[in-house]
Amino acid sequence: MVGADRDKAAAAVKPYTTVWKPQPGPQTDLLTCPASITEIFFGGARGGGKTDGVLGEWIAHASRYGKDAIGLMIRRELTQLVETIERSRVLYTPLGARYTTAEKMWAFPNGARLRFAYLERDADADAYQGHSYSRTSRRPAHSQASGQSCGCRPHCGPAPACQSVW
Repeated sequence: MVGADRDKAAAAVKPYTTVWKPQPGPQTDLLTCPASITEIFFGGARGGGKTDGVLGEWIAHASRYGKDAIGLMIRRELTQLVETIERSRVLYTPLGARYTTAEKMWAFPNGARLRFAYLERDADADAYQGHSYSRTSRRPAHSQASGQSCGCRPHCGPAPACQSVW
């Protein structure tokens, strides 16, 4: 390329915006998880960045696997998803992803999909039997005795080999 052609090519490349950056520590560890690790227990106090870490890691996963990136983020109650969905809007909208409220699902331009679901009862999980996800994330209920969370449990592994286990 010479002169004007190089300038046109440079102008055609859209500058990127960083929508999320992992905090040092557990979020960075989550992003550098080797593909051979199939489960990660990501615990800690409320407000420590667990959910944000999972949302941010999804960006890398979706980018890497495209249409083979199929995720499911589960919470016990719908109300627990409200702020998570709002945070995902901040992160995913600038990336060109589209959110469908009725399906509670993000669809990315490269075909990646992330769905939000809530399971009020353990029996609700039956609706997901046989589904194949490249990532799942759930936040177990807080222990009533200790008041401590069991943490977040995303599955880490190459798509589409990793499936949900109920």
